[in-house]
Amino acid sequence: MTALMSSAVAILATSAAFASTPVAHAARSCSVGTGEHWHGYFYIYPIQVTNTTCATGKNVAAHHGHLRGWHCGQKTLANSATERIGQETCKSGRKKVVYKFTQSK
Repeated sequence: MTALMSSAVAILATSAAFASTPVAHAARSCSVGTGEHWHGYFYIYPIQVTNTTCATGKNVAAHHGHLRGWHCGQKTLANSATERIGQETCKSGRKKVVYKFTQSK
């Protein structure tokens, strides 16, 4: 085996090892159009997703986090006599979906 061939084999072996290593995905924002009157929300703000797709994030938000395998927690950010602004954080393994919304009372 020549030195060039052994170098190529070493590079391929190293590349294969890195290809199987999981890659961290940064959070990204997903648009929901105008956000008005969206699946029971008076207004929904862009959805933040980590380690998942925007389509999954929108599906989780549309079902208010009630999907098999997803666990969610909700907190109220502001409250008035006519509306509530809240934030919901949903997780499924390493996947994470965070969205803020306004609901009329």
